[in-house]
Amino acid sequence: MRCPFLREAQIESCRASEFSKTVARREEDNETGRCSSPSFVSCPAIKEYKEESPIHSHCPFLQESLTRYCSAAPVTKYVPYDNSSSSRCGNSNHRYCELFLETADKDNDVYSVDGIRAASWLFYSPNHMWIDIDEEGFCHIGIDAFLTKALGNIDRLSFSTTRGYSRPSVSITANENNFQLIFPKEIFVSAFNGNLRAAPDRVSNEPYTNGWLFEGIAGRNRTTPINATEVSKGFISGKDIRVWMQNESRRLSEFMRTRKTNHNGDESSSMNDGGTFSEGVLRFLDEREVKSVYNSFFSPNLTCPKFSSGENK
Repeated sequence: MRCPFLREAQIESCRASEFSKTVARREEDNETGRCSSPSFVSCPAIKEYKEESPIHSHCPFLQESLTRYCSAAPVTKYVPYDNSSSSRCGNSNHRYCELFLETADKDNDVYSVDGIRAASWLFYSPNHMWIDIDEEGFCHIGIDAFLTKALGNIDRLSFSTTRGYSRPSVSITANENNFQLIFPKEIFVSAFNGNLRAAPDRVSNEPYTNGWLFEGIAGRNRTTPINATEVSKGFISGKDIRVWMQNESRRLSEFMRTRKTNHNGDESSSMNDGGTFSEGVLRFLDEREVKSVYNSFFSPNLTCPKFSSGENK
């Protein structure tokens, strides 16, 4: 599934010119131009060159090549043609390109559960990370809105994993608390979202789009993907997302209700109206309590819960 903004163009350039300049061939162009006809001999750039066996039909310095470019980009940039589907533009990974996301409308596929956004098209790991994976194994990984709400403002972010076959890992600092988040399945990581180093707030504000963490393929390398269902096995999807997210929200809210959040025992600062936990609630916890929440909600060793209603897919 290639990007709809991906275009192909035949470009021409002159190897004899002192200046490097490429010109895209237009649909209305024909082969009667000076470079592609015998009239090339009148070109000033070629007069100083003498060939032993000249070609009289077209200029020998005319260079033609097939390229690709993005029609959504403000500045057109031609890149050599690549027929491989490993390029982001040539597979489903284009859905996480910023230029594509500017035109995409996914609001209809995102709903709210106890004030927490949930994206219906994703697979969620039990430790609140998600994966978007297609039939060919191309995928993106991020963290969900439940986790970003619990963390609050993210101060900084660093990638423990940048390339290669591994369990993708990222270190996040929020309100002086450090969290090591590890995706529970191994994939081949081909790229990471370096923009988040300068703008970590994107993880909280756009967790399912521009706040993605890793890009890769479900397999040991770029060329041998495995069955996509194997990677998402044991994850939460479909109808179960709403039930699971509600249960998680209630579990964390109940944890906050059963503890003292300050010396006066007043818990109002850590709970929203209606009794759900507030944004950045982990800042009210001490080190022991933060560790307890991490082990209960965000550890990579958690297993998928059983649901009384809905069918886990």
